[in-house]
Amino acid sequence: STRGPSSLARPAEAAPDAEVQQRLIAATERGGFLAVKTWLPETAAICAELSALPSVTPVNVTDLFLGSLRKIVAVRGKPRWATVLAADGPDAPATAQAGFGRLLDAAWERLDARIHDLPGTVLLHDATPLARFAGGTDLLARLAGAARQVNETPHGLWLLCPMDDPRKPALLDERGVGALGENEQITARPSVIAGPARRAS
Repeated sequence: STRGPSSLARPAEAAPDAEVQQRLIAATERGGFLAVKTWLPETAAICAELSALPSVTPVNVTDLFLGSLRKIVAVRGKPRWATVLAADGPDAPATAQAGFGRLLDAAWERLDARIHDLPGTVLLHDATPLARFAGGTDLLARLAGAARQVNETPHGLWLLCPMDDPRKPALLDERGVGALGENEQITARPSVIAGPARRAS
């Protein structure tokens, strides 16, 4: 059987803060995949608030991705990190691009295993590598599919999607994220409680 935030169906515009929080809490209990859209300037605040919700485990995808690449290079002893960076470009030789592709495959395998081992709802933030590098969207699709299944992990998967206009369908770095309609999308704004604290600081 499948699981998912079926109770979250609603137009893409942001709901009032209390309702958004209720829907997010329900999503942590139900599991499944959810793309959390936010306005670009509010991303850090939303990330902090989501990370503080019960049963939510935040994962900085950029940090985990780069750390995995560095560990793989260190274990293999080659190539040099500068060579890895140089291979990430359209003008790199075909052999360098192929080698970089193999590194990416190994890095995604590490991320896949790590995320599957995490408890509760996993919040993927700073997740641009998933859209930027080959194989990232495939990993996202596998993780989202697993989250939709009752007997698989992670129990829930949230993807933070900073956008110029989150009233549009969910995008990560201008690429679709595979959300199955409005049921798997929600637009979040910083809470009215956190607002005065930020303004006073």
